[in-house]
Amino acid sequence: MAKPKVVFASRQPTDDLADERAALGQIGVEVVSVVAPDSASLAAQLESADIVVNRWGQFDQAIIRQLRRCRAVLQPSTGYDPIDVDAATEYGVVVINLPIQCLEEVANHAIAFVLALNRKLNEGHRHALAGGWNPRTLLPIGPLVGENFGLLGFGNIARETGRRAQAFDLKVIATDPFVNPAVAADLNVELTTMDDVLRRSDYVSCHIPLNPRTFHVMSEAQFRLMKPAANFVNTARGRLVDEVALVGCSIGHGLGL
Repeated sequence: MAKPKVVFASRQPTDDLADERAALGQIGVEVVSVVAPDSASLAAQLESADIVVNRWGQFDQAIIRQLRRCRAVLQPSTGYDPIDVDAATEYGVVVINLPIQCLEEVANHAIAFVLALNRKLNEGHRHALAGGWNPRTLLPIGPLVGENFGLLGFGNIARETGRRAQAFDLKVIATDPFVNPAVAADLNVELTTMDDVLRRSDYVSCHIPLNPRTFHVMSEAQFRLMKPAANFVNTARGRLVDEVALVGCSIGHGLGL
């Protein structure tokens, strides 16, 4: 019987797979690397794959339906939007992601943005570069302590971001239709509706996964709900946000970005 085959697919020669071959070889799995410039070439090289690790790009229905033997596609990131999940489900292919990939790093990055917005670092930097410095021009600056910190989504990264926000004595509220409110309560986080989070928050941090149902989930109506002096941070996928609406609301509504 042929060995199970794991194929690492990419557009350019991939990194050395010696560690992967050593680990998977112990359980009788063959590890192969393929390089494909286009989807037709990719599909042809995946005919004998049992599992595909996607470093190639968008796995749409046209590619997935040609995976004759494949039973799983692994997306080596937290976000799995490069994979057409509906098509994968239709053709019996399991989609796997890495839910703790860069968890700490993204949470730290989100809080770094919040602190930079709170202390108006970019504005102060611009003043200094222009040859002047008057701290009073940066006022008012919110205290952070006791302000509302809203999380859109309450998965692994959002929970770590919220935990860091609580260290600054921010009150954390969140929205996520797939999370039990008791889970949030155990973390001292209030779970509420998205509209309520947007209305109440002084800082909103977006951690929603991207899929066809969440594309442009943040558009003009959502930004108009936010406080005029609120700040919005997105460390999730960019296509969650209608950028035209974001820019328009930030100019006319005073949002910090």
